[in-house]
Amino acid sequence: MQHTLSGKMPLGTRWCRTLWFASNGSKSVNMATHIDKEPFAMKKFVWIIPLLVVALVIMKGKSRERGRDESPPAADSPLPVKVQPVEAGRLDRTLDVTGSIRVDEDVAIASKIFGKAARVGGREGERVSRGQLLIQLDRGELLAQVRAAEANLKSARARKAQLRASEDMRFTGTNTRIAQARASLDGAKVRVSQMETQAQITETQTRAQSKDAEAALAAAKERLSLTREGARRQEKLQSDLMVAQAKANYENAKSYHARRKQLFESGAVSREMLDEAERQLKVAEAQHRLAQEQSSLVHEGARAQEVRLAEEDVHRAEEMLRQAKSNEKSTKIRQEDIDATKTQVRQAEAELQNAVSGRADVKVLKEEIHGADAAVQQAEAALTLSREQLGNTRIVSPVKGVIVSRSVNVGEMVTPGVPLMTVVSVDTAYFEALVPEVSVGEVEAGMPVSVTIDSAENQQFRGQVRSIIPVASQESRSFRIRVSIPTSSYGAAAKPNSFARGKILLSTEADAMSVPKSAIFLRDNLKVVFIVREGIAHQRTVETGFGDGDTMQVISGVEVGDAVVVSGADALQDKAKVKVIEKRDAKAALR
Repeated sequence: MQHTLSGKMPLGTRWCRTLWFASNGSKSVNMATHIDKEPFAMKKFVWIIPLLVVALVIMKGKSRERGRDESPPAADSPLPVKVQPVEAGRLDRTLDVTGSIRVDEDVAIASKIFGKAARVGGREGERVSRGQLLIQLDRGELLAQVRAAEANLKSARARKAQLRASEDMRFTGTNTRIAQARASLDGAKVRVSQMETQAQITETQTRAQSKDAEAALAAAKERLSLTREGARRQEKLQSDLMVAQAKANYENAKSYHARRKQLFESGAVSREMLDEAERQLKVAEAQHRLAQEQSSLVHEGARAQEVRLAEEDVHRAEEMLRQAKSNEKSTKIRQEDIDATKTQVRQAEAELQNAVSGRADVKVLKEEIHGADAAVQQAEAALTLSREQLGNTRIVSPVKGVIVSRSVNVGEMVTPGVPLMTVVSVDTAYFEALVPEVSVGEVEAGMPVSVTIDSAENQQFRGQVRSIIPVASQESRSFRIRVSIPTSSYGAAAKPNSFARGKILLSTEADAMSVPKSAIFLRDNLKVVFIVREGIAHQRTVETGFGDGDTMQVISGVEVGDAVVVSGADALQDKAKVKVIEKRDAKAALR
C-alpha cells in the first residue's frame, strides 16, 4: 500500500486515500509518511482536510442510525412460550431399586423302591408343573403282583360271601350246599392257576438271574485280566499328555490371576473378579496335582491289593452264579406245592360230592368262614401294598418349578432315598433387591412394590415388601429386602436369578400440587417458575417437595390453575412480555 501511495497519481485521489487511512485507525502512520513526502501539496490544500474529516464523521453517524432503525426493538417483541396449568392430585413418592429373582425352596426327587428307570422326562433347565411325571420305573413285575393280589382278593371275597351265604342257608336244601361246594372248587382252581402263573414268573426270573450272574462272572474275569496286565503304552502316553495339559492350564491361571491382581490394586476391576481369578487358579492347581497322581498310578501299574480285590470279585461272581443255579433248581420244588394245590382241587370236588349227597358239617363251615374273613383281610392288605408299590413306580414333581440337576438315565437301576433330580420351586419365588443405606430407614414391611422383570419382556408385577435384612453389605453398604410376588401374577415369568427392577411406594399425597420439572430452575440459589397472566411472565419463588418421574411437587409459590411456563423460560425475566404458542393439558403431559 505504501508503494501505491508513493507513485504518481492525481492529488484528489491521494487525499481520498489519506482519508481512508484516517478512518481505519492504525494506518494513519502511512498517511503521515505520505504527507511528509509531499509537503508542498499539504500546504496548498491544508484547508480542505477539516471539511473532509467532518463529512466523514457525519456519514458514519448516519450509517449507525440506519443500522439501529433496521433491527427490531427486543423490549417490544413478546417471547414465545409453552405453558401448562398447575393441577392438584395424587402424587406418589417412590424409591427405585434393582435386584434378582430368588426362590425359597428346592426339592430332591428320589425313589421309594428299587427298580429300573424305564422313562425319564425333563432335562436340566426345563420347567415342570406340580404332579408332572418325571421318572417312570419298570412296572411289569409289580403289575403282575397287583393282578395276582386282585385275583386273590376276589377269590377270598367270593369264598367269604359264599360261606356266609352257606351259613345263612345251612338248613336249606341240597342245591344251596352244592353251590357252596362249587364255589370252593372254583377257588381252589384259581389258586392253582395263580401258583402256576407265579411259578412261570419265578422260573423266568431265576433264568434271568443266572444269565446276569454269568455276565457278571465274565466281566469280573476280564477286569482281573486287565488288572494283572497293567497299563498299556498308549495309556501311559495319554496320562503324560494330561499332566502337560493340566500344567499349561495351571500356568495360564497363574498369569491370569497376576493380571487381575494388578488391575484390582489399580482399581480397574472389582473384588468379585479377583476372587473368581483366585478360584480358577486353585482349580487349575488341583487339576494339575490330580493329573500327576493319576499319571503316577498309571506308570506304577496295579498293586497286589488291586489284583487280590479283582480275584475276590471273580470269586463273588462265581458264588452268585452258583446261587442262581440253585434258585433254578428250587423252582422245581415249587411244583410240589402246585401238586398239593391240585390235590385241594380234588378235595373240593370230593366236598362237592358230599354236598350233593347232603352231608354238611356245620361246625367246619363256621371255621371256614372265620378263615375266609382272615383271608380277605390278608388279601386286601396284600393288594393295598401291591398297588402302593405300583404307584411308587411313578415319580412325580411335588412342586411347580425348574429342574436344576438330573443324575439318572433310562435303563439305570435306582435305589430308595438316592436323589435322582433336584427341582427348584417357582411357587416360592421372590424379588431380592438392594436399598441404599440412606434410604433403608424409609422402607417398611408391607409397602407395595411394582416389580419389572427384564427376562419376562419387561412385564410388571405387583408385590409388597416381605422383610428387610438388618445387616448391610460390607462392599456396597446397602441393605437387602425381600419382596413377595403373588404366584398367580407372574406364572412362568419369574426365572430364578434373573435381573429385575422395583419401584417401592414410600408415601402418597392425595391432593398435591405439581408441575413439570422442566418448569423449575435456579436463580440466585432460589427455585423459581414463571406464570403467565395476560401476556406477562411473572417470576415466582417456589418451595418444592418430592418428585415422581418428570413431575415435582410444589408446596408453595403457585396456585392450582396457574399457567406455568414449561418451555422457553430460559431467556425470561420478571414482567417480560410473552406469547403463548401452546397450552398443554397436565393429564395428557403425564401420560
